[in-house]
Amino acid sequence: MSLHQFLLEPITCHAWNRDRTQIAISPNNHPSSSKRPVTV
Repeated sequence: MSLHQFLLEPITCHAWNRDRTQIAISPNNHPSSSKRPVTV
């Protein structure tokens, strides 16, 4: 399991891609960004 801190604000919405190698996060505003999780 990995733990990542993206922002200081709460994340209001997130979505995984089909094979769960990327996550799209949306902070409490309109833009969204795509992140690739890194496992340690």
